[in-house]
Amino acid sequence: MSTVHIDETTRIKGKERSWDVERLKRGKDRKTGDPVDKWEAVTFHPTLLDAVTSVHNRMLRLSDAETLPQIAAESERLSARLSLALARADGLPITITEK
Repeated sequence: MSTVHIDETTRIKGKERSWDVERLKRGKDRKTGDPVDKWEAVTFHPTLLDAVTSVHNRMLRLSDAETLPQIAAESERLSARLSLALARADGLPITITEK
């Protein structure tokens, strides 16, 4: 299955029936105390476009943009960042169409 890494803590993973947005959860092993990283699915989407849109919207909501021009500029920056992440995903057939 395909995986698109957005940043160090967010990725989109293709499953048989969905595209899952996953976040990295960092913790410690209960027995050894060693650091343990675990990816956890936080949202599930029927299409890659829906998953990318979900990530974009969350990142935009969490940004510092306050005015409409700032929001528009941040949205454009995030779109470019997500496009780059998709382009870097080796072996992923990329065909995103408008709804």
